[in-house]
Amino acid sequence: EEALDMGMLNHLCESGEAFDMALAYANKIAALPVEAVTLSKDLLKYRAQDDIQMALMREGRIFKDRLASAEARQAFMAFLSRGKT
Repeated sequence: EEALDMGMLNHLCESGEAFDMALAYANKIAALPVEAVTLSKDLLKYRAQDDIQMALMREGRIFKDRLASAEARQAFMAFLSRGKT
């Protein structure tokens, strides 16, 4: 019930109802045009991949900016100067 309240579920089944409910949903999906269902599934998959790609691009930009910072230069200089003494 808590997961339903949080929006993680769209229906809470009674005991023994899950299989019949899943079968009813499967029959609804099977009655839809195959290409539309396939494209919808792809959109759902690619949405997650797009989110990951965007996060990686954002991380790359931040990393690049941080490498050019004064803080990074100081850290590199401290690291490089360790081997000279």
